[in-house]
Amino acid sequence: MNEVTEEFVSYFKTLLGGTRTQRDISLDFLRPVINHCLSQEESDALCAPITENEIRDAIIDITEDSALSPDGYTSAFFKASWSVVGHEVSAAVGEFFRSGKLLKQINATLLVLIPKVQMPSQVSDYRPISCYNIIYKTITKIIVKRMQIVLDLLIDHSQNAFVPGRSISDNILLAQELLAGYNQTRLPPRCTIKVDLQKAYDSGEWDFLLEVLKLFNFPARADIPSIQVIKNTLSEFAALSGLKVNPNKSQIILSRAEQQDKQQMIDVLGFQEGSLPVKYLGVPLISSRLKIADCKPLINKLGSRIAGWSHLNLSFAGRAQLIKSVLSTLHSYRASVFILPKGVITLLEAKMRKFLWQGSTGRGHAKVAWEQVCRPKEEGGLGFRSILVMNKALMMKHLWKLVQHDSKSIWVAWILQYRLHNNTLWTFNGSTGSCGWKKMIKLRSILKSGLLYHVGSGNTFKIWQDIWREQGPLCISHPRGPTITGLPLDSLLSRVLQHGQWNWPAQSDIDIMEIISYLPPVRQNTPDTITWRHASGQFFCPFHNGAAPATDKLCSIAWTPTGQV
Repeated sequence: MNEVTEEFVSYFKTLLGGTRTQRDISLDFLRPVINHCLSQEESDALCAPITENEIRDAIIDITEDSALSPDGYTSAFFKASWSVVGHEVSAAVGEFFRSGKLLKQINATLLVLIPKVQMPSQVSDYRPISCYNIIYKTITKIIVKRMQIVLDLLIDHSQNAFVPGRSISDNILLAQELLAGYNQTRLPPRCTIKVDLQKAYDSGEWDFLLEVLKLFNFPARADIPSIQVIKNTLSEFAALSGLKVNPNKSQIILSRAEQQDKQQMIDVLGFQEGSLPVKYLGVPLISSRLKIADCKPLINKLGSRIAGWSHLNLSFAGRAQLIKSVLSTLHSYRASVFILPKGVITLLEAKMRKFLWQGSTGRGHAKVAWEQVCRPKEEGGLGFRSILVMNKALMMKHLWKLVQHDSKSIWVAWILQYRLHNNTLWTFNGSTGSCGWKKMIKLRSILKSGLLYHVGSGNTFKIWQDIWREQGPLCISHPRGPTITGLPLDSLLSRVLQHGQWNWPAQSDIDIMEIISYLPPVRQNTPDTITWRHASGQFFCPFHNGAAPATDKLCSIAWTPTGQV
């Protein structure tokens, strides 16, 4: 038993402890590629004295239903008894920020090991979950809140996770585009490397600047010297940051490579050879259309949740609540980056339908069609979220960012440059790109129905390709327009505006006369903007919080976009 204990302690001490070889490292070479350094004002804001309100707000933000910390308390205790313990807690937290010292009793952590597999046989088959004291959590939350103010300035736009205003789904969507048609024989040999960092968030040397990920200009051609550059880069990255590459999880994915070249690259990197699909940011990374088999983990996860409740004698109302609060959210992450196959939606809803009407007995049949159950309560349904409708709503968020030309989205920047080229979302023919992209743009007609273009300076909207007129893009309704007027296809609307008034070239052509007869008003001295057509700044369409369309009245969608172009 002692040997088992020692093995566990040794493994996780090596994995989570600071093991970096100490040596003199100069980071001066990073300076030319750092886009932003903290100003004196920003530094002062980060180092300002911690206030009691700041400490209390941090504790309020800690969830109450998490596991007990080593001191035996949850945040619920501190919230309920703040009038009694608040002063002492604030003093303890404030002392840490003044002195940088923390009692070992407060710094104590419980490491709970959760099996990753059904029959764990080695230490690495367990996932460590750390349970911290509430005061320790409070300190980290205060640091995080202060750093969030400057994170967007310091972290490159290719890094999207955990940065306010950015979306991790951008990386997934961009990766899908880069792998479109990956294994097609008409394309030259290609190489993709999936690198997995070992316990990246637990073992890093946090004094290292994460921007190092963007410092290296990798050659586009996958020859052996290029692979050696990648290996050297990863080794240097590990030495500087303390983040080690996990060779057991990292893969090199090759397409149509010669066997000799393939083996050389594998030998140099020391990675396993992989094939698509691979798991990337929690979802399958694919080069073709998403299949039911790719969604098997999602289907199995929902089935496991239901099976875990089989021993409970749940009422109909209890089962309905579990479907609304648990089962209906399991697919949300995948549904935000993929158009789910109809077969997957059918399987998921069939499992939920069976659980709702049969429970653990396995007897009985559905009293009402699932489409009726998914209607809003005011229309006789239970208000369940329709997976299909939610899927469309979540995917339309990306189209909204595209219409906005969201400057924080790396996916938007890539789509504008390499997919749309000189087109807009409304004039793109959809002939190129990944299967996911081609399916996504089929939703643009729904998006279009809720948009309202407001003409201002004309420096954003394109004359022929944007939908600044109710009738749609002029290049579709009046294809001869660019030739007749001498205004190129990519001309901005400012070309036909002067001092806030329309100033189209004088023409007797019937097409141009028709255009001029239906011109919207101009908002002088304001930028071009895109807003939602309906009240309260929300986009309205036949969805109701994800519920299935029921009547022809316009109900609010499952998301409310913010911002404007």
